[in-house]
Amino acid sequence: ISAFQILMFVIGISFINYPFNVILVVSDQQKKNFVLMVIGVLINIVLNFMLIPVYGLSGAVTATVISSLISFFMTIIVSKYFTPISVFNIKLLKSVFAASFSCFIMFLAIRPLAVYNVNIFYSITMAILVYSFILFLLGLLYNGIPKKS
Repeated sequence: ISAFQILMFVIGISFINYPFNVILVVSDQQKKNFVLMVIGVLINIVLNFMLIPVYGLSGAVTATVISSLISFFMTIIVSKYFTPISVFNIKLLKSVFAASFSCFIMFLAIRPLAVYNVNIFYSITMAILVYSFILFLLGLLYNGIPKKS
C-alpha cells in the first residue's frame, strides 16, 4: 500500500468529520471548532518531527492519519458536550456510514491503479467518480427512488 493510498483514508475521515464541524458552527461554537483544528495541526507537526526523520514519507502519512483521527474524536466529544444537537442520531449515523463505505469502496477501486502505476490524475478522477457513484446509490437506498408526480 502506498502512502497516497493511505492518505485516501484521511479524505474519508475528513468527510466523516465534516458534519460534526458543521454542528459546532451552527451551535455558535466556532471558537471551539477553531481550537480543535489548531490542536490537530499541532499534533500533526509534533508527530511529523518525530516520525519523518525515522520513517520518511511513511512517517508523514502516519502522522497525518493519527492527527486526523485524534481531531475527529475530539470533535465528536466537544460536539456531544457543548451543543444542543444530538450528535448520534440516525440521519447522522447514516451519513457517517455512507461516507465510510464510499471511502472504502473508493480505496478498493483505486488500489489496482496504483499497483500498475497509472497516472495520478486518472486515479484521482476514478476515485471521485467511484465515491460519488457509491454515495448516489446509498442515497437511493436510504431515500428510495424518487417518484414522478
